[in-house]
Amino acid sequence: MNKVSKIIVGLVLVGIISLTWHRESLLELPYNWFAENIFVSEDTDSFDPGPIAGSHFPGLQAEYDGARLTLLTSFAGAAGTVLVVLRSLADSPLCQQQLLQLEALYPEFRAADIGLVVISPDQPFVQDTFAAAYGITIPLLSDTSALSSITLGIQDHAYTRDDEEYGTPYPGSLIISKDQKIVGKLFLEKENTRMDAAATLAFAQQLLQH
Repeated sequence: MNKVSKIIVGLVLVGIISLTWHRESLLELPYNWFAENIFVSEDTDSFDPGPIAGSHFPGLQAEYDGARLTLLTSFAGAAGTVLVVLRSLADSPLCQQQLLQLEALYPEFRAADIGLVVISPDQPFVQDTFAAAYGITIPLLSDTSALSSITLGIQDHAYTRDDEEYGTPYPGSLIISKDQKIVGKLFLEKENTRMDAAATLAFAQQLLQH
């Protein structure tokens, strides 16, 4: 092996070792990078898809833990429930970062007696893989059929019935009282923004704990 070849091999080995040592931080890099300036603390626009405030929660057609799920009562807290809708865990770094932020605040939701549930169109194995990699303990519901987003009236109308992405939801949150009424919603018109988890919790507490 000539001198140049030895140098190249050495550089490759150094690179491999460096990647191994810093693998964890590299995995977190895309989430940290996309996290900048995506969270807002207030819903100030008029964009308001989904059930009318005061109406009864219409139910779901989702999958959880290998079973079909139509109600959220098993996840409800004494005060009520927050259902967070993600557009995609597989394709959206914004949704990935939002879930990580929600997980960090999950104990505070529980301390406030508010159930927290997340639903997305992802296959269960995608959700399970992400949850295992990042320590997600929030219940993740799979809506691969898009029946839940259609039933809730939160499907993105940019996609017609002929599109493969038909039924893709708008990202947002529904605040559901203990008697299964829609008492509030948080949906943002700007696609590249998400509600801050702390702001979502504060909004839910304001509506549910009277």
